[in-house]
Amino acid sequence: MVYVLNLLLIPKYGAIGAAISTLMALILYNTIRLFFVAYHFKMVPFTKLQLPLLLLGLLTLFVGSFTIQLSDNPIIQLIIQTSLFTILFIVPLYILKLDPETVGFVKKMLAKAKKALGLR
Repeated sequence: MVYVLNLLLIPKYGAIGAAISTLMALILYNTIRLFFVAYHFKMVPFTKLQLPLLLLGLLTLFVGSFTIQLSDNPIIQLIIQTSLFTILFIVPLYILKLDPETVGFVKKMLAKAKKALGLR
């Protein structure tokens, strides 16, 4: 599928066409895999509890798409985008406790940071 889509999309859109064809193939592959697992193993890996996490991720992606060129310096741009991601995704995820694994990871990282800084 990627090969055929690349033949169709790369001449018209260049590298963006290759990215679109890869995205389409990955979405189709993962959808088929999801239905295969649901049908053969009678289990669905997603729950309704993950919907707020998905919406938060989409909101972060939407807002982050506007930060494409806030600075010409790539280091400053990296700092801006990383800070924005942390503020818009990690902080609400931690405060609202949307994902127990991430909350535990953030707590562990905060404890390491406090220890490294000599704080209690």
